[in-house]
Amino acid sequence: MDGVEYPDATHAWDSYSDTNWDQWAVFGEVVWHATDKMDVTIGGRYFDRDTDNEYYVQRPNTRDDLVTYPDGPEVYDTNDTEFAPKVAVSYNFTDDVMAYALYTEGYRPGGTNRIRGEPFYPNQYEPDTMTNYEMGVRSTLAEGRGRFNATVFYMDWEDYQLELVDPSNQPCPAEGPNRIPRTCGQPWQVSIGNAGDAHILGVNMELDWALSQSWTFGMNAEWLEAENDTDLDDQGLDVEDGDELPTVADWTGAAWLNYEQPVNWFGDNTFFGRLQWSYRGESNNILENLPADGSSANPQLENPESDVGDLILGLRGDTWEVSAFVNNLTDERAVYTIDSGAFEWAAASSVDGRPHTQKNYINRPREYGVRLIKRFGG
Repeated sequence: MDGVEYPDATHAWDSYSDTNWDQWAVFGEVVWHATDKMDVTIGGRYFDRDTDNEYYVQRPNTRDDLVTYPDGPEVYDTNDTEFAPKVAVSYNFTDDVMAYALYTEGYRPGGTNRIRGEPFYPNQYEPDTMTNYEMGVRSTLAEGRGRFNATVFYMDWEDYQLELVDPSNQPCPAEGPNRIPRTCGQPWQVSIGNAGDAHILGVNMELDWALSQSWTFGMNAEWLEAENDTDLDDQGLDVEDGDELPTVADWTGAAWLNYEQPVNWFGDNTFFGRLQWSYRGESNNILENLPADGSSANPQLENPESDVGDLILGLRGDTWEVSAFVNNLTDERAVYTIDSGAFEWAAASSVDGRPHTQKNYINRPREYGVRLIKRFGG
């Protein structure tokens, strides 16, 4: 408490937020069959989007330095008008092999942060845009027994939106004032800001193959280089050109094996089984290069690599199905991302003997069961 009395306060926290969107769009495309083997596609989407957000927050019984709203909630209006084009060319080498090249643009509207005080990042963040350059091959093999697809793409991401800890939460220097708006001494808070530019370079491949009438096999793999292209030290962040974007693994992949065999156990039905496995490489939980040595309340931590397998066996009839399954066969603890938190992780710095804690977003543990399905009608 700050020693100030609030005789008219009836509760500790008072906040309000309401957002309305109004959008209209026109989109379409035209395909030109340039030759018997080549098609050209030209299209796009034009849209107009109006947004208004009303928001305020007050803590009438504890803080007298937060903004008050004598005229009601503050209203923030935005308007986004944009045209997103698409151009594609495809060429059929044979009836079984096709190659294509694609150019598209994507647009994500801006928005309004729910913030307190006068943080470094503005109350509103701007739209970000993604330009995608892509080439690929689509093919069937061995008279339809197999399928192979490959894609190479490069995405240019401008003014990308990212959830960041506002740098103005740092304490003010000893020789400075108690509070410098937008520079230091602000409440600790996370907001969305336009961090800068980034790129994503990727290669994706997938293969399906019918080994026999009963056995089919499939797999896919993807490699990504997702990096920041802007030095952000002028924003009070420890981020450099070439740093990896958060929660993006370099490698991901999956493989599966299916089995189906007609049987006459209970009339004409099918015995089936499927074993599948997926892999996800390591990644960072946040963008900033903040050390986990106690000097930062929100450090950069590593999301570890993981692999998860599932198995299902069952019997299928015309209108029914019974199966037994085991999900997450090895009971793998796959950490999708880590939220170290401003206060949870840093609490070890203020309480002797208490270890750092972190919030992990993980997959489900091993689970197994029996599933019954009955279909009625048609």
